[in-house]
Amino acid sequence: MIGGRCGIALLAFALPILPAMVVAHPYIVGSEVEPGEHFEGKLVLTHDCNNQPTVEVVLRMPREATHIEADSPKGWKSSVDPAKGEIVWQGGPTPDRMELGVSFEVPQVAEGTKLYIPVVQRCTGGEVQRWVEMPDAEKKQEDLGFPAAFVIVGKKADLPEGEEAADEAAAGGGHKHHHHGHHGDKKPSQ
Repeated sequence: MIGGRCGIALLAFALPILPAMVVAHPYIVGSEVEPGEHFEGKLVLTHDCNNQPTVEVVLRMPREATHIEADSPKGWKSSVDPAKGEIVWQGGPTPDRMELGVSFEVPQVAEGTKLYIPVVQRCTGGEVQRWVEMPDAEKKQEDLGFPAAFVIVGKKADLPEGEEAADEAAAGGGHKHHHHGHHGDKKPSQ
């Protein structure tokens, strides 16, 4: 066990490294997600691409979603392609944390259904983050390195468990990321 000043010095050295070791992912917050109802929310991007500002975001809606709309923050523009089910936002550069408005009619599916919403984030310098992974028979949600955003039908689209601390750190100039539960889902399962 390390104690005293040596332990404090070691902890002070290690803390700045921790955020780089863990990755947070895009997520959706907003209203209750009810079958056949109009959902209004925000896609939240919690960081850029390795210190390169985000300049484009492409979101692919679930194929059954209709009446897709987007809202853009100041300095950004959006376009919706209903045939592809895509929203494209362009602008920036952006700070580490950004919220992009999104709304759509929720398909008529059973409560508890996860609607996955893949996100591609492009940054200056050509770097791309592809948040497109979805769980399957071989990989559970918590095992994914770059998970797609999702909402759960029948639940409010809310901050993932533990994200409040990350948001507070980001608002205070910190940059804390970690893996956590998702959108009211205590135990991710398929």
